[in-house]
Amino acid sequence: MSPTHLPPVEPNPPAEPDGGGAPQDQQQQPEPQDTAEDIAKLKKALEAERNLKRQLESQLKQVSQVDPRLVEEARAKADAAEQQRLLVEQQTTARLQEQERKYQEQLQRITGDLQAAKTAAEREALRIKTEREFLAAKGLVEASSIDGRTPFDYIWQLYGSDFAEDKNGLFLADPDGSPRLDPETGKRITPSEFFAKLRKDPVHGMHFQPEYGAGGGSRAGRDGRVSNSEDLAKVPTSQLFRDNFGTRRKTA
Repeated sequence: MSPTHLPPVEPNPPAEPDGGGAPQDQQQQPEPQDTAEDIAKLKKALEAERNLKRQLESQLKQVSQVDPRLVEEARAKADAAEQQRLLVEQQTTARLQEQERKYQEQLQRITGDLQAAKTAAEREALRIKTEREFLAAKGLVEASSIDGRTPFDYIWQLYGSDFAEDKNGLFLADPDGSPRLDPETGKRITPSEFFAKLRKDPVHGMHFQPEYGAGGGSRAGRDGRVSNSEDLAKVPTSQLFRDNFGTRRKTA
């Protein structure tokens, strides 16, 4: 029997299709897989986009379904509300202005009353001081049994507006308020000096005590009689003669 002939063995046999596999450098690498967190974010973004789309579609649907008359009515109501707001604002402003006006008028009235009361109080104080000067100048104090008036009341009624006072005391004032000056001395006239002149006056002297003692300053009335009830025994005879008879004119 002849020996079996085996086929020759190749030194570099070709790669087997199934057994040896492809070379390592030619094998395909697996792609990286997305993590669970990335997938969750993607789903959330897609869901949000779908929700926004649904909202827009709903709004568009609502706008398309609105009746134009309702829109006009809503606009009219809005205009009416604005007009009402403006009216209320104007009324409120007018009311506040009226209250401010009344307040200013009341303030002026109160201020005027206070000023008038202050002036009256100052005037009354001046009157009391002047009356003291009058009494010091021998002014009479008898009061009328009819209306209670005193001789000083007459003097004050006539000359009260002429008296004034400053830091230097009482004085007679000119119409412009400046002190009235004595033409002889150049000094301002005091109440005592003024009352001294009134005491000698044939008309106003009746409001003062007689200048020359009891009866010495009595003055005759229009009928020639002595006008006071002083003690005639102390009056000089010559004075009584002049008071009662005076100088008579000769008749034709």
